[in-house]
Amino acid sequence: MNARLLLLLSTLSAPTLVLSACSTAYGDKQSGDGDEDDSDGGLGGGGGGTVDDVDDIVDDLDQDTSDCEEIEGQPVPGAVSYFVGSYRDSGNGTWRGVEQWVLIANDRWIEVEEELPSAGMCTVTWTVVAAESEDTGACAACDLGLDVSATIDLANTDCPEGLYEAPSDQNWTTSYAVMTGADGSAQWFYAGSGSALGAGTNSGGVADYVTAASCKWF
Repeated sequence: MNARLLLLLSTLSAPTLVLSACSTAYGDKQSGDGDEDDSDGGLGGGGGGTVDDVDDIVDDLDQDTSDCEEIEGQPVPGAVSYFVGSYRDSGNGTWRGVEQWVLIANDRWIEVEEELPSAGMCTVTWTVVAAESEDTGACAACDLGLDVSATIDLANTDCPEGLYEAPSDQNWTTSYAVMTGADGSAQWFYAGSGSALGAGTNSGGVADYVTAASCKWF
């Protein structure tokens, strides 16, 4: 594992048990119209971010599903769930990038879900555009605010369609607050509530995060 990813993952814990139905849950994110305007360089060029920016993060995620196989001794379809994101500073107060919901399927979900990729891991991908803000909301110690607008990227999405078919899953908005450290670390929070989102790095105009693992049941 490279040093950047070691720093990023060092604060994460074992999967948290989350009982849920099939509907998605994106924390403090709100449904809304995603911003597809590429006037500031666009995704993939001119300072924008691409799925390549999260590949290293995803590749180094712990794919052990042993803590997310059963509920009270009974096999239940589910997955280890992570959210990851990477934002590049495009200049002029704009950040562009990618967020992904990564699901690592347990044995039972692989058995019953025909739409899963053969590798047993799938992603839902959004392109994101964020306006930099001095308002960090409930996180007074944070030094970077990001007002985010997201639009689903179907070309880079391979999870079963039922996980993202609702309009509120395809386009959403939220506000983040980021606390950056002198060591290149970054702690991410939801600006509105102050709830922790994840941990990552901030270096060279790129800020990223990964959430702690949790169990998602279907």
